[in-house]
Amino acid sequence: MADPTGWMPGVARIPSNEWGYPDIAEDGMYPQGVINHAMQGFRSTMDAWAIKNESQGRSAHFGVNRKGEIAQYVSIWNPAYHAGSVVYPDGWGQTMLGRHGANPNKWSIGIECEGFSQVIAGADYVYSATNPWPESMVQAVIGIHLWVFSSCEWLVNATDKQDRVLTHSQFDTRTRANDPGALWIANVKPRVIQALVAPPIVIPEIDPRLMRALALLDEAHELVSKVILRE
Repeated sequence: MADPTGWMPGVARIPSNEWGYPDIAEDGMYPQGVINHAMQGFRSTMDAWAIKNESQGRSAHFGVNRKGEIAQYVSIWNPAYHAGSVVYPDGWGQTMLGRHGANPNKWSIGIECEGFSQVIAGADYVYSATNPWPESMVQAVIGIHLWVFSSCEWLVNATDKQDRVLTHSQFDTRTRANDPGALWIANVKPRVIQALVAPPIVIPEIDPRLMRALALLDEAHELVSKVILRE
C-alpha cells in the first residue's frame, strides 16, 4: 500500500520550497524510478539551500553524506528539480522518457550523494578504485531505494525493478556523463538491484503433527519435573 506521508521515517527532514509543476497536483506524482546522482559537492550545501530557501530551482528528494546520513527535502509524491535537463539521453533513458514523459523530474525520485565523480575545484574525495564509495553511503542508498519501491504499490510487484534504478547520465550524456560515474554503475548499482529483486525469505510450513509432538514433549517434561519435586 502506498505510503501516505511521502516522507521516509528515521531520517532528517529538511523541507525545501523548490518543487512542483503546475500540471501536477500537490502529492500527485506517481514515481516510476529512482535517478541517482553524485552531487559534486557536499550534503551540507543542500541542507543550507533548503533551510535558507536559496536553492534557486535546484532540489532533490534525498541527500546522503559520506557517513551514510540521509536528509529528505521533498515528499516522494511531489516532483523535485534534479534531472529536468535532457540532453542526448541514452537508449534506456529514451525508453523511460517515452513511457513516462519528457521531463524525468515529473516521474522520478532523485537521490544526491555527497562527493565527486570527477576532478573539479574543491573536490576533496573523487570516487575511484582507490577512493571507493563508502559502505555507509551504499547502505543508505540501498535503504532509500527499498523504502521508495515499497512505498509505491505499483512498484512493489514490478518485474522490471532493475530497469528503474537509473542514473542522471542516462538522461544527459553530454553534461552529466559522469553523474554518478562509472564506479557507481559498476559497484553500487548491482547491489541496489540485488537488494530490490532478492527473493523473499520463505518460512516452510511446519507439519502440525510435529507441533503436537513437541507440545506433548513439553507436557511430559513438566510432569517429570513435578514428580521430582515431590520426591
